[in-house]
Amino acid sequence: MMHERHPSPSNSEFDLIPPSDLDSEKSLIGSVLIDGETTWSKVCSLVLSRDMYAFAHQQIWDSMAALVRDNRPIDVVILAEQLRIEARLDSVGGLDYLAECLNSVPTSANAEFYASIVAEKARLRRLIGACTEAMRAAQTLEGSGKLSGDLISELLVTIEDARESQVVSVDRVFPGVMEKIADRIANPEKAIGTPTGLIDFDGATGGLLPGSLIVVAARPGMGKSALASQWAEACAARGRPALFCSLEMSCEEIAQRMLCADSGASLFRVRSGNGNEADLMMLRSSAAGMGSIPLYLDDRPRQSVADVGAAARRVKRERGDLGMVVVDYLQLLAPDNERLKREEQVSRMTRDLKALARVLGVPMVVLAQLNRDIDKSNNFRPRLSNLRESGAIEQDADVVVFVHREEYYRPYDAEVRGQAELIIAKQRNGPTSTVKVAWHASSVKFADLRYAGDGGWGSGKDAAAGKEPEEGEFT
Repeated sequence: MMHERHPSPSNSEFDLIPPSDLDSEKSLIGSVLIDGETTWSKVCSLVLSRDMYAFAHQQIWDSMAALVRDNRPIDVVILAEQLRIEARLDSVGGLDYLAECLNSVPTSANAEFYASIVAEKARLRRLIGACTEAMRAAQTLEGSGKLSGDLISELLVTIEDARESQVVSVDRVFPGVMEKIADRIANPEKAIGTPTGLIDFDGATGGLLPGSLIVVAARPGMGKSALASQWAEACAARGRPALFCSLEMSCEEIAQRMLCADSGASLFRVRSGNGNEADLMMLRSSAAGMGSIPLYLDDRPRQSVADVGAAARRVKRERGDLGMVVVDYLQLLAPDNERLKREEQVSRMTRDLKALARVLGVPMVVLAQLNRDIDKSNNFRPRLSNLRESGAIEQDADVVVFVHREEYYRPYDAEVRGQAELIIAKQRNGPTSTVKVAWHASSVKFADLRYAGDGGWGSGKDAAAGKEPEEGEFT
């Protein structure tokens, strides 16, 4: 008689039978016994022995794999002999059970279908096990009251695996890929990823790709928060929900900046109470227009990666979609383990943010500070080595964008006034480059560059008027 046991985590907390399909496992084994190596080659990458729920099926699958490694054929008699040598034949039910598996299916034609069922049930069991472990850990937390970074990462990866992960042959992937490539060639105006609202930057990057970690880094005062909020607004303006998590500014501050950027009103005048009726009219018009876009703000000051993930999932659950997540900024995130060295804390954060981006299937825009070494350089231009506190930021990021404004260092030089550069220092799926954009200091906004006849930077109102930046610039 076949023994049915599986070394899986206890499920008593849920009082449920773990997901499994013994008939599909049996039919899969029978399919391999019918056609031997021909069928094995089709399904061996889809199902591992641990994916079988029945312990006897795990042993049979292991023995089949041993026969293949030894370049021996697979049939009932040879498999039974292999199991006998391994002292497993009796525990799996003997030759009679192998014959029963062989006779359970008339043909091996559906082997891959059975394999997909077995693999899916195994992924669900792993998901239940990871969630159970997380629940146990949460019930026994001490001290900081935070789950370990390793446990969070494992849970995120397991969730992603349960959603969609499986090994597939390239011939199944190519048709879908070719269809997308053909559509892109036929419609070159379509961005591959989420548009940022900056045409030249989207042209250099293809937009912000789903599942990617985009790091926007700069020294304080360069405008990285303004840039990221513009991206979030551009995403929401196209109807896709965007979440902006600010660990530094309140919701009111963020909203005020967005209204000024959209309307063109001076942020400094608005903040200092020196605005006029014209400013008020522009702001009211912007508030009416922006009030209907699906843009969400979270200003909790001490958030962890898990908190960001919970907020993002809530938006996605309530709206049925999520287009982008922005975290402002990395160095203010709460570590999951405060006893670790700072470099390791940041490494865990970037790793978990990347995993979260893949699980959610959205671009994850994370702002980061640069170290002070940049102020000691000759031209103040940032490099990847200037990323603060951890080399893991550069390693985990799919795209690294530096915000550089020469006028910050040369405030009275008319030649650089109203100028900014978005330096794409790393791009996993494309070349590095520098995109020149205009910078409106008063309204704290970046814009596409319009070249004047003399080749200068004539895009912003302030630049066109030859005005110096207003007092009190903001990031």
